[in-house]
Amino acid sequence: MSPQHEQSAGSIAIGIADKPTHPPATEDRTQGPIWSLMSLCQWLGEGVLDLGSWLLLRIVALAGLCGRMFVRIKASARRGAYRLVLQNDIPIDLIKEGYTALISGSKQAAGQSPGRLIVYWGSRAVRLLLRGLKTVFTNKDYLLPTAALAGFVAVITVLTQINFGLALGYNGEFVGYIADESVFNRAEKQMQGRIVYEDYIPPSDHMPEFKTAIVDSNELITVNELTNRLIMASGNEITEASGLYVDNAFQGAVKDERLIAGMLDALLDAHRTGDETETVEFVQNVEIRSGLYPVSSISSIDKIEQSVTRLVQQQRIYTVKRGDAPTLIAQRNNVPYDELKKLNPTIETKLLVGQEVLLSQSVPFLGVKVVKEEVYEESIPFKIQRTIDPNRPQGSVDVTQVGKNGVKEIRARVSYVDGVEQDRVILDTRVLSDAVNEKIVVGGKVPENQVVTTTSSTSSSFLWPVAGGGRMTCGFYGYYGHTGMDIALRSGATIRASKAGVVTLVRYSGVGYGNHVMIDHGGGVQTLYAHNSTIYVTPGQWVEQGQAIAAMGRTGRSTGVHVHFEIRINGKYMNPANYIGVTPY
Repeated sequence: MSPQHEQSAGSIAIGIADKPTHPPATEDRTQGPIWSLMSLCQWLGEGVLDLGSWLLLRIVALAGLCGRMFVRIKASARRGAYRLVLQNDIPIDLIKEGYTALISGSKQAAGQSPGRLIVYWGSRAVRLLLRGLKTVFTNKDYLLPTAALAGFVAVITVLTQINFGLALGYNGEFVGYIADESVFNRAEKQMQGRIVYEDYIPPSDHMPEFKTAIVDSNELITVNELTNRLIMASGNEITEASGLYVDNAFQGAVKDERLIAGMLDALLDAHRTGDETETVEFVQNVEIRSGLYPVSSISSIDKIEQSVTRLVQQQRIYTVKRGDAPTLIAQRNNVPYDELKKLNPTIETKLLVGQEVLLSQSVPFLGVKVVKEEVYEESIPFKIQRTIDPNRPQGSVDVTQVGKNGVKEIRARVSYVDGVEQDRVILDTRVLSDAVNEKIVVGGKVPENQVVTTTSSTSSSFLWPVAGGGRMTCGFYGYYGHTGMDIALRSGATIRASKAGVVTLVRYSGVGYGNHVMIDHGGGVQTLYAHNSTIYVTPGQWVEQGQAIAAMGRTGRSTGVHVHFEIRINGKYMNPANYIGVTPY
């Protein structure tokens, strides 16, 4: 190949190999900034990915650590619970019952309010902590659960110090904080009670709005304060005054509170006796409330006094008729017997035809109760000790020791309402002198011609006790407590012995029997004749059957002239009609 050909070939080879697509200078100028930006973005992206991966790994590691700690706490608590059960020999069934009750109580508290739920769990936690305090501090297995429980109790303690209330909005304005909706309801009712002489003029928007709020207990307003604010929001003309309330019922208001206080003191003073032991107070709840009142509710003190002293129950009177008895009067007029006796203290000792009996007294609207101590004396009745001497003839009586009543001093706390006794409580009893029993010796030798009356006696063994006839006016248990037969005739009619025997008792009693005679017929049989005007026999005297022993009257607790006749066998009251019939013929 000639040199020319070599040069050409070399030139061609070099030209193919070294010829660039773009000139080098032009490539450096156009691709440098773009390349730098891309490199920066790539570096930042890799950094963010690395940081995210690092954070994710740390979160996963922290979650794992918390999970392991929770598992350890749970296992420690379980071990502590098992150890507590085993060491104290607690039945598993008891634990299940307690757990069930705990969950049930928790659901019930949650249904009421969040605050109730917090209080419920707090009380249970404190109870558990106190109950297991000794075991907790002597066993390390309980330290971790105890620490958790202590933290829980600390949280509960803080939460229980929070007071929840309601923020009350009324007429588009904030009124104040109240404990619950019942405060508003009571205030609204009290407000309407003050407005009695005109119509209530409500504001444009009088629907209350309630919002739950956390408040300090000092910020809560009372019912009276809220009442004043509600009245201020109304369209009624109002003024400051003091109102009187009896059992929460508004009675009237005056500008000067001292007028009401003075009137109330005067009502109480009328019942005071000056006794150092007495207390005088109103039966009802009486309050004076100062605040805002409608002008129309302002009254004079005289009108208020007339209102509270008015009679709410009028006096009821019953006129005694022939045949009446205290228990019958109570039953026919639907009055409790105890109340009848309180209204008529002497009804058991004095009850005459035409007499007026108080069934109910006049009761003022505002009652006054007086409680005081009273000291008084009562007699201690003596007993009769009877000894039977079989060697002495029947009918002979020898009094070997005269009986004498004793005296006791009683200190009692007595309650009166408007002058009528309501209650009597014995505080102390002191014997001033003992009763002296009466001792008698009665002859027990029965005469041959006398037939002893026994429980097998027939009606022919007894005689109708009223000479001249008469009629039965009240039979055996004709009313409660009537233990004999009442036979009526004219005053002074002769009462005769129903059977022969010895007179064992002649006595006057202001309560019950009045002038009465008792005859012992032997064999455990006795007869009694009561309400006599005059008695003809003496204790120990022997009387024959049919012998005059007394005159008919109406002494003691007696309704009309009659004799109260009893037959007793071995201390038991018998129906006289079974022995003497119901008529004298």
